[in-house]
Amino acid sequence: MNLMQEAEGLVREELDAYGVDHSKAQDLEAVLHLVLHMKLKTITISPRLVHRSSEFNEKLKHMDAEKQSAADAIFEKVAAGEDISGHLGRSNHKPEKLDRLLADWGIQHLHISNRKNKPTDKLFASTGPVMFVLFHLKDAYFIDIYSHDTQKHPEVWTRQELIAILRNNWPQVLEPFRMKGVVGLSRDVSDPMERKKLRNANVNAPIQIEKDVYSNPGGGLMADGTPMRVLRAADRIIDSLEQLDRDIMAFNPDTRRRLAQAAGITESSLDYELVKASGQVWSLRVKGSAVVVVNINEPIFI
Repeated sequence: MNLMQEAEGLVREELDAYGVDHSKAQDLEAVLHLVLHMKLKTITISPRLVHRSSEFNEKLKHMDAEKQSAADAIFEKVAAGEDISGHLGRSNHKPEKLDRLLADWGIQHLHISNRKNKPTDKLFASTGPVMFVLFHLKDAYFIDIYSHDTQKHPEVWTRQELIAILRNNWPQVLEPFRMKGVVGLSRDVSDPMERKKLRNANVNAPIQIEKDVYSNPGGGLMADGTPMRVLRAADRIIDSLEQLDRDIMAFNPDTRRRLAQAAGITESSLDYELVKASGQVWSLRVKGSAVVVVNINEPIFI
């Protein structure tokens, strides 16, 4: 059994199921980055408590009836734990496309629409203004509504006020990222266009709101543009597989005997296989049987 090779095969099968081209990915690490980036941009289906900032409510109040109705439908879907992937942008469904706002600050944007250009479309129609939302597993924080026109408003995706609104409305959400003991920055990057240049260069800049300084709530970016959370998750999986490989090689005779007996085979024919069990779980089993040696959990980002 080649554990790394089997793991790579499982990931490629998953990418095939999603219709993702992985032909340029050369090894396990590369395909893991693809599938994990896709999962990072996916909003898990789970009922969530809807929180709306005063700034968000004020903007929504001045929108037309169609968008208000669409917004209400989105709130209901989020609260009920329904699939809202159709409200994400087109690039969110392409794992090779980097969402820098999500990677840096952990914030998604949703199109405020409940109609489709064609009935067969997976995505709802794109809209000018979009909702900026931070999703946790059991909560959804609707922060603000901005224009989606990056030509007229190139600063939209790097406005520090998104973080300020989070802090002022739900300070507990940002508390894990507050840099304790830091009382200020020698260079405060509060200008959204300056932060845009830094983010486009994959430079992670802390955020200062009044006297508090925060690290990147989304984890930030590596120098090559890989989201930090994707890199760390892939490293954890590879480390787990390498440790598992060492553990298998170190199985004592009694362990091997018990596994063979449980599978109803001879000890000399004992071998293992890695299979996708269900959802986010991989199982190492005795080959050709249902005997599970160990389960490995894939990371869930939200």
